[in-house]
Amino acid sequence: MPVSFRLPILITQHLPASFMPYFAAQLAVLSGRPCDVATDRLRIRPGRLIVAPGDAHLRCVTLPGSGAAIRLLHEPVANGCLPSVDPMLRSVAEVFGSRALAIMLSGMGRDGAEGAQHVRDAGGCILAQDQASSVVWGMPGAVVAAGLADAVLAPDAIGRLVAMRRRP
Repeated sequence: MPVSFRLPILITQHLPASFMPYFAAQLAVLSGRPCDVATDRLRIRPGRLIVAPGDAHLRCVTLPGSGAAIRLLHEPVANGCLPSVDPMLRSVAEVFGSRALAIMLSGMGRDGAEGAQHVRDAGGCILAQDQASSVVWGMPGAVVAAGLADAVLAPDAIGRLVAMRRRP
């Protein structure tokens, strides 16, 4: 993604809380943009990455007036993941509607498939990593099997498509 890409990026990664500051620092270096480990009420800002802490789910909420912020949730979810992609995507669909873009990358299980359905129902777009480039095709495979993916691509092709701000 070029540094000129200014839309905010929210990330849920299945990692322990103790590793998240290191992960965020790595993402900041690799992306050339600021990356925060989410805290409750953190404002979502252009040009920034926000990663879920390892011990809470991200949820987007609309702020009075304009903008959006993060709320952290700790309750269990049906798929058992903490953090889980599903609550994040569900709230992204609620807040951003048809402007939402979900990208499902390599990972185990079905986490994200339920949330992707919410993004689809809101008119958003879903991109899934292809099986050939995935270490584990569980999460993107679940989205593809459910017929929710607008495109199935290698990560570099996903990046190019997103950078152009085009839908497949």
